[in-house]
Amino acid sequence: AASTFVHFILACAFLAACEGMCSDDSCDSHRTLFSTPLGLLKWPTTGLNGFALAWWPLQQCCMLHIFFSRRFAAIVDRLWMGPISLFYCRLYFYFIVTSALLAASYIPMVSRTIRINILEPFISPWILKSLQPVGDTIGLVNLFQYAVVSTTVVCIFWRTHYRIFTVA
Repeated sequence: AASTFVHFILACAFLAACEGMCSDDSCDSHRTLFSTPLGLLKWPTTGLNGFALAWWPLQQCCMLHIFFSRRFAAIVDRLWMGPISLFYCRLYFYFIVTSALLAASYIPMVSRTIRINILEPFISPWILKSLQPVGDTIGLVNLFQYAVVSTTVVCIFWRTHYRIFTVA
C-alpha cells in the first residue's frame, strides 16, 4: 500500500512537471504550485480537470497494484486458457483504451498537443470550437465509466484478497 502511494505522488509530480512546460503566458487554465530551479510545477484549474487529474492517477496506481500482484498473476495463470481468459483480455484492452482517452481528455499537455499538431492543421477552428462540448461530454462519460469499472475491480479484488465481508 505504501508503494501505491509513492507511485501516486510520483505520477502527480510528473504530471505537474509536464504541465509546467507550458510556455504560453496567456494560458490561465493552470495554477503554478511552486517554482524549482529546474522549472515550474503547475496543475490544471479549469472545470473538472484538476480533480480528474488527481483522482485518475490514484485509481490507476491502485489498479496497477492489483494487476502486478502475485495473487492476480496466479489467478490469471490458472484461468488463462479457460473460457474466462477472453474476459481478462477484454478487461486489459478496456483499461488501455480508457486510459488513453482519459489522458487525451484531462492531461492538458496531451490535449493541447493533439489539438495543435493533429486537429488544427486539418479542421477549421470554427468546427473545433463547435465540437468542443462533444469532446468534453465524451471525456466526462469516459471518466464516470472508468470510475465505475475500476472501483468495481478494486472492490472485488480487496473483497477476495483481504477477505472483506460485504452484503453479498
